Amino acid sequence: MASTTPKRIAGPAAVVGTTSGAPTTLVTVPTSHTYVVKQITFCNVTASACNLSIGIGSPVSPNLLMAARSVPANTDVQINMALVLVAAETVQAFASIASAINITLEGWDYAA
Repeated sequence: MASTTPKRIAGPAAVVGTTSGAPTTLVTVPTSHTYVVKQITFCNVTASACNLSIGIGSPVSPNLLMAARSVPANTDVQINMALVLVAAETVQAFASIASAINITLEGWDYAA
């Protein structure tokens, strides 16, 4: 029988990947698990606005959940959703300023 556990799936983690470099991998779903992300919280910890892109796999089209969203300085944002991720899928992010954005993913872990 599968078990369901509410959990912090990832973070808080700084998005160190920028659009000119490699993205930051926030989570990779382990074998025999399915994650359901119910909320993403991101916080700009700097005094400058910063653009944030998040995707399943690479944070580029057509994988984008969010494309170059401007996050105002010293602001946090919560997005509610029901995003299903299966084994081996990743969530990755880019920011226009390295380490300006911290991200946390909350949800459920369905283990086989």
